[in-house]
Amino acid sequence: MARLWIALLLGAGLAAAVLGEAARAAPSRGRPRTGLGAVCAGEIRRFCPGRPGRGRVSRCLKAHREELNADCRTALEQAEAQRRPRRARPPPEPQ
Repeated sequence: MARLWIALLLGAGLAAAVLGEAARAAPSRGRPRTGLGAVCAGEIRRFCPGRPGRGRVSRCLKAHREELNADCRTALEQAEAQRRPRRARPPPEPQ
């Protein structure tokens, strides 16, 4: 009987640990995390808590650029490069 209780308690503890980890890893608002949110999740929690919105998080990460890990810093640089306005091509000449 004692073995049964021990097995049940261990099973419940394991289930709680798995569910807790899944909840922490779950993306917010039902969307998968991509880009900065995926690569910089730890840095966002550390440096930018309570700052929702992409623009605010990006500005916060830029302010802490020197403190970011290499992967997050690279992802931030890539995101900045994608957001830079591209030069508009002149319209094609009429024929």
